Amino acid sequence: RQAQREDVAAIVGLLAQDEVVGGREKNTQPLPQAYYDAFEEIARSSDNTLVVAEIEGVVVGTLQLTLIPNMSRQGGKRALVEAVFVDGRYRGLGIGRQLMQWVIDTAQAADCSLVQLT
Repeated sequence: RQAQREDVAAIVGLLAQDEVVGGREKNTQPLPQAYYDAFEEIARSSDNTLVVAEIEGVVVGTLQLTLIPNMSRQGGKRALVEAVFVDGRYRGLGIGRQLMQWVIDTAQAADCSLVQLT
């Protein structure tokens, strides 16, 4: 589902779990305002979508999808997928696969010619 402002703490918690990039996050209470500012900017953008996966009301995964118009591929759009994270306790259940299938379906519906994962 599309992320809500109330999900920001859970999303930051997922980011902070990552061994590679988690150390750069400030998963403190209260969260720094910058996270909420970023969420609001993403939410206002028609080309950005922040989603979460949940199980029984618990946020267990997230990703951000950005649709980018470009000149290559005859002016086709590109779907850029970033910040794909699944809670370590829920890995192996296919959550990441389901998130990426949502990306592919959304990209196809938006006439994107390419899906790029960073």
